[in-house]
Amino acid sequence: MRKLVVILCLLTFWGSGLAQPCVVSITNPTDLQRQEVVGVDTAQLNFDASHGVVVRDAFGIERPSQLTQNGELLIDVHVRPHSQTTFTIQPGQAAPFKPYVWGRYYPERADDISFENDRTGFRIYGPETQRRGEKSFGIDLWVKHSSELLVDSLYRLEFSRHQEIEALRKLSKLQEADSLVTLTSYHLDHGAGMDGYGVGATLGCGTPALIVGDSIYHPWCYETYEIVENGPLRFALRLDFAPVRIGKDKVTEHRLMVLDKGSNFCRMTVWYEGLSHPVSLAAGLTIRTADTESLLIADNYVCYADPTIDPARHNCQIFTALAFPDCSGIEDRYKRKTVDVTCYRPFPKPLGGNAGYALGIKGGYIGEPYSYYIGMAWSELDVRSLGEWHLRTQHFVQMQKVPLEVLFK
Repeated sequence: MRKLVVILCLLTFWGSGLAQPCVVSITNPTDLQRQEVVGVDTAQLNFDASHGVVVRDAFGIERPSQLTQNGELLIDVHVRPHSQTTFTIQPGQAAPFKPYVWGRYYPERADDISFENDRTGFRIYGPETQRRGEKSFGIDLWVKHSSELLVDSLYRLEFSRHQEIEALRKLSKLQEADSLVTLTSYHLDHGAGMDGYGVGATLGCGTPALIVGDSIYHPWCYETYEIVENGPLRFALRLDFAPVRIGKDKVTEHRLMVLDKGSNFCRMTVWYEGLSHPVSLAAGLTIRTADTESLLIADNYVCYADPTIDPARHNCQIFTALAFPDCSGIEDRYKRKTVDVTCYRPFPKPLGGNAGYALGIKGGYIGEPYSYYIGMAWSELDVRSLGEWHLRTQHFVQMQKVPLEVLFK
């Protein structure tokens, strides 16, 4: 019996020795400093990554990583222009890391889903908003003063005194109620950040829509959702919408939104079921009547300096963008151009302070998965001017065309 135990111990030791660490090199072939979340296929590792993975840099320091549901190992990579960095990947239990991305479902605010990373934040409106009849079609934004995750705290502040505010209004103490709103509203900046972006009955920041003839078919609120990934390096959200009639077709929209640590850009992949004939697919940015001049339109991206919902009092800018890189992943299988037209389309008359849309339009669309990127930055955090935002958007598009190269050694 003792011999059997010794043999089993030796076999265990010998078997564990087969799981040698893997060395991965990541090369930056561009002239730009790169900071990106890079996915490594765990099928190429020489051990079973599902039991745990530890990633160490060239100094031997453990670095944040994330195992995704589809078998990718995500690593936060920094690499100089025309240079290479290496990581050692080995079996083990990773240390708990500070999350850089996070989101959740907010039933306390009409089924919102809000998520953020260390630079940006997004809000999606839910079925309760639609049942109330609120015309909030588009994607909303959160802005923040620091890299800390804060959206959850903004919701808590917003709802901390709602009952008291409603009680004061019932007693016609409107001035006191308004004072409490000023102290708690997440539409105002109390030093951490806010929702200072206006959506309403528009596409907001980057929402997809179908165009048939001269009509834009705005989506409304999602019907079901799934949080696919929730940090520490990547957040991924699946949204499915109720079927709608477009002509004779009953069309169902689906979306996948992916936000990584350190990025000002969220990847949107959208696809539709039920289209019987080609239409045009558009993604739009809302342009305000307060500033229709701070708009830059290029062949495969658009940039805008949004003046916020209250320009005179907020006195800041929310920089928005749509990017359509020529190599944006999933649609490469279809061998088609990423975007056909980028343009500004004004409304026939201003709508609630909104002047029109900056659009990226793809013609001949028949429902296949289509990817583009929604960008956002704030003048109070990391971008100070439209020119700086324009340059950052250009660099982002360039980097999508030339991905970092991953090589197993």
